[in-house]
Amino acid sequence: MGEEEIEEEQIEKFFALIKSTREVRERMATAGETREKAAADRPQPPGGAAAAVWNPTFRLEDFMEAPPPTTVKAAEAGPSTDGGKQESDEKSGDKGLDLNLSL
Repeated sequence: MGEEEIEEEQIEKFFALIKSTREVRERMATAGETREKAAADRPQPPGGAAAAVWNPTFRLEDFMEAPPPTTVKAAEAGPSTDGGKQESDEKSGDKGLDLNLSL
């Protein structure tokens, strides 16, 4: 196959794509028209479109206030109660786990 034949095939594919795109667009346009026509042919409910309007109903629960949120008393920030324990551990020589990195 020469370059001209390859180019000609690509041109044919391009025009086929354009043609199919036009066909799809025309189908969608006519489908929209047929839907509108079908909707116009359907019988309307008595009272017209106003019959489908939403009518809200309210109950007493809708107007009741929510109970106040319960609060949990958190401990206030202050000095630690076990501060002396850390010092005594250091003095006794019991270090526990050694977290120092050795290089």
